[in-house]
Amino acid sequence: FPVTIPPTGQRRREWKGAWLVCSDALLLLLIMSVGGIQLQSPSVTNVAVSIFAMIIWVDFWMYCTHRLMHQSKRLWSIHQHHHLSRLAEPSTALSFSLVEKLLFYTVGWILGASIMSWFIPMSLAGITAYYTLYFVLSCLGHCNTVYFKERWVIPSPAVHALHHWRPSVNLGFYTTLYDRMFGTYSSPGVKLESNTP
Repeated sequence: FPVTIPPTGQRRREWKGAWLVCSDALLLLLIMSVGGIQLQSPSVTNVAVSIFAMIIWVDFWMYCTHRLMHQSKRLWSIHQHHHLSRLAEPSTALSFSLVEKLLFYTVGWILGASIMSWFIPMSLAGITAYYTLYFVLSCLGHCNTVYFKERWVIPSPAVHALHHWRPSVNLGFYTTLYDRMFGTYSSPGVKLESNTP
């Protein structure tokens, strides 16, 4: 797929939704205030468990909801805002409609964390660390630069960049596991050249 500069106005449109990033923290604070989440004092164990549990949950949740948004005309109308950015770049990671961000991501992820917290040890520090990891990986995943090769089910940024060109493929985020299991995986076929002489 071609690599060009983004269309005029793409970055401005993408940054308009950046404030939605706060919705996760606000919902988490609300749930904490009513005792809807069971958090422990931070330890190495529960920080690691929190990060791992959130990655497992979000990878599953994102694949399912993302696939639904691409298969349903009604849900596509909510998701198509993200696909106005056909050339992915870091600010594309912030570009979602209000309904998509709040309903599919904020509510889905935080309620998932709340439910898991009653069964496994989780901490606020671990959830915060998870979100830091997510935002970094999301920006890197949308950077339109191939800086590492795909490894087994760990996608390179080219895998998600291809999704922006062919929206019916590569619907996962952290892994290509569900794409491979359910036939929605497509290899970008990018050959990396070594930077070493």
